Amino acid sequence: MVSLTSAGEATWCPLYSISGICETDMSDFPFDRHSCHVAFTNAMSQEKDVNLTLAGQPTLPEQEHSEFAVLSIEGKRRTSLHLFTVLLPTVAVVLLSLLVFWLPPESERKLTLVGAALLMSLLLLYRADETVSYSGKVPRIVKVVGGGVLMNALIAASAVLSTNMARSPPSCALPVFLVKLSEFVAHRLPCPCPAGRSGIGDDEGGVQNKSFNNAVAREWYTAARALDRVLGLVFTAAYVVLCL
Repeated sequence: MVSLTSAGEATWCPLYSISGICETDMSDFPFDRHSCHVAFTNAMSQEKDVNLTLAGQPTLPEQEHSEFAVLSIEGKRRTSLHLFTVLLPTVAVVLLSLLVFWLPPESERKLTLVGAALLMSLLLLYRADETVSYSGKVPRIVKVVGGGVLMNALIAASAVLSTNMARSPPSCALPVFLVKLSEFVAHRLPCPCPAGRSGIGDDEGGVQNKSFNNAVAREWYTAARALDRVLGLVFTAAYVVLCL
């Protein structure tokens, strides 16, 4: 393209199509910002013969009378869409996972909740992979969702264990120190978990094998409650660490 002024000056401005790759850091996705710097130079001339300048761009002191010119591009992501499609569903998955430990140890709804949380985690992980696959670093939200898949699997295993301890306790008695520790954690440790069913020996107790000693079944039930409380705190702390 040639620009001609009224003074008779002609300026030749050739047009070029340039494509490049800028490394992106989506650690704060979906609230990430990006900065891309593109350097222009003339490989055919020496520094004393070239002075590159870019219109509308501030010239740095080190770029004055230089054969290099740097173009800076700033970008900010629109978060409204990802807020409702990624961020809020991730929060829901975390709450569903931790809600498992709020239910009584004999509840059969535990596996339903953890199954729903695991399925949602896999769907969110697939959704996030399409969006942040070009990131130079792993975004925090991907760490939370990916770690949530593993933790939901562990929560499912712990739910099966605590449910069996409450509904079908073994016939052997627990060691004395474990009984005291379980009673302390289950009854004295502050926790929003409900008490569950207290009638272990009757028909509403949830213990399937009635041949067990009532005291032994109650010990295993208390141990199941204590296990849920401890694991609830552990997985809550794990999610907090993943978010940092």
